[in-house]
Amino acid sequence: MSATKRHKTTHEEDLAHHAETFHKKEAVPHSHNGHIHHPTAKPEDELMQEGLNAIYGDQKDTVDFSKLDRAKNRFTNFLLKTIGFLGVVAVIAWSAYYIYTKYFTTSEADTFILEIVAPDEIVSGDDATFEIHYKNPSAIPLATLEIEVKLPPAYQLGGLNPAPSDLEALTWKIGTLPAGSDGTISITGTWLASVPSSMPIQVFANYRPSNFNADFQSIKTAYISSFSSGITSSFNGPSEATPGEKLEYSLVLVNESQSDINNIVAELQLPNGFFIDPDTEGITAGDQPLWEIAVIKAGEEKEIKFTGTFAADNVGFQYFDLVTSLRGNDKNLLTQSKTQGFTDVIGSNVIVQLVANGSTENINTELDSDLRVSISIENTGEAPIEDAELLLDFQSAKPFPVVWNDADLDQGTITSDGIIWGADSIGVLKKGDKKIFNLTFPIEASVANDKTDEFTIVAETTLQNLPIRSTPIKIGINSEATFTVKARYYSESGAPLGTGPLPPVIGKETSYKVFWSVQNSLHDLENIQISATLPPNVVWKNTISTDLGSLTYTEVNRTVTWKVAQLPRTIGIINADFEIGIVPTDNDLGKFIKLISGSSFKAVDTKTTATLQETTSTLDSELPEDEHASGNGIVAE
Repeated sequence: MSATKRHKTTHEEDLAHHAETFHKKEAVPHSHNGHIHHPTAKPEDELMQEGLNAIYGDQKDTVDFSKLDRAKNRFTNFLLKTIGFLGVVAVIAWSAYYIYTKYFTTSEADTFILEIVAPDEIVSGDDATFEIHYKNPSAIPLATLEIEVKLPPAYQLGGLNPAPSDLEALTWKIGTLPAGSDGTISITGTWLASVPSSMPIQVFANYRPSNFNADFQSIKTAYISSFSSGITSSFNGPSEATPGEKLEYSLVLVNESQSDINNIVAELQLPNGFFIDPDTEGITAGDQPLWEIAVIKAGEEKEIKFTGTFAADNVGFQYFDLVTSLRGNDKNLLTQSKTQGFTDVIGSNVIVQLVANGSTENINTELDSDLRVSISIENTGEAPIEDAELLLDFQSAKPFPVVWNDADLDQGTITSDGIIWGADSIGVLKKGDKKIFNLTFPIEASVANDKTDEFTIVAETTLQNLPIRSTPIKIGINSEATFTVKARYYSESGAPLGTGPLPPVIGKETSYKVFWSVQNSLHDLENIQISATLPPNVVWKNTISTDLGSLTYTEVNRTVTWKVAQLPRTIGIINADFEIGIVPTDNDLGKFIKLISGSSFKAVDTKTTATLQETTSTLDSELPEDEHASGNGIVAE
């Protein structure tokens, strides 16, 4: 037992002894002269103090608790004084910063003021004036000042005052600007904008106060909204009609502004199955109707008339959509208004329908394929139809890429107007009768420069001197794109392209080259992608070559991919190749070994927008395209 512990035990024993003695003395009364005497009770704290003195009083090393309290007070006072000192420093620093920023620095508003004065809203086509105000409100002159204005590209400049230093960049080099002086730049012109829209005007001012060696910049932006146009439009035509009836329509454009408006464009979206008269002024046969008007003077109007008929299979409300635009300085069209008109087409007693490759909509077909067309004529009236004739018209400015000698016309006769079926072929059509003719037109394997790659077909009959037509179908011919894949060990001249034993030998690596090729004509292609996967026992050698685009290998899924963003038709053929290796195992003995999976080809025809797709078969070590490696594809020991 340590001395400290023994000392503590002794004190505890002494305290217990004295406490016991104390209780005994207090509990036992004593007598004096025959009387029982009760001693006077001392206060409890006095008794406790006596007990402590009895225990510790004889010890010399007594702890002075007052000194401990005094030490703690000194440390607390030090902390409080430190915190107070730092607080005073912080107050002085913030006060100094406030005084400096308040009285010794200047804001941009104190040295330069820039402002754009412009209306919040302008009618598209109206004249508009903007002002750029600038001012030096300080007592210090500006050594240099340059202002640049950014206007919407469609805004037509009329006048600038003063003239800019650079007209193309719309930059004014003001130079020095004395203290307290100001200036104004005035811009006038015609505001053109799409409706509705909000367009910005931006002004940049670069300046340098004479007491600085650095430039400053001020930027201001104003947004101008356009919710209406000076050009309004309306559509007028019959509310009801029957198929084959010749109808007259008109478009009316009015300039309601105070200024002449230039370069107006009216574009009409026709309902499917409406035949506009090809002799209509300002349009091209086969194209969507579009009229360009050089100018409509203030307060005047322009009327556009056209005629046409509805197809027999168009019944119910048929809608015309007119979009009026202004052509801006950048040649882009700025929409001003959209107007819709309609005609309710009442069913005819005769319906003529046309189907091409199973569709009544516009289609795309391939070169060196068959275009299959079905024409039907049906009597939906009460009275029988006699002596009816039917015409299938091919519409195009160029000859058609059809092998006419091999065409199946199903009793039809080729004439200068088209293919005709007479009354003897149609016969009498009683109520509810329908006659169908099925035709086949072989498409040529390639399209010569003098032939069309797009044409329209439409069927027509005549009832009571009214032409009854089917809904036309536009036929587009997809680009002549051909994809091939082959693997070789030798080049066509017999030079080695691969390495290792041939035929392949178990346990030894033999490498081959795989070739991808795309041949194209007629139309441009885009988003070309070719891919294939490698079998598990095939090694990617990372040796590649491409004429165009990028060829990559992804280890995770063992996929080889060739991507080409654009392929103009003027580039006849592009190639890519890569090297792979195989190490045959015992399980491959006496067999051809698989080199690569089937390759998939995908591309988009930029004219027809059709997606062209093709998939090839897998390639193995037989190498049928490599005449020099013939008979050396089976794995040997």
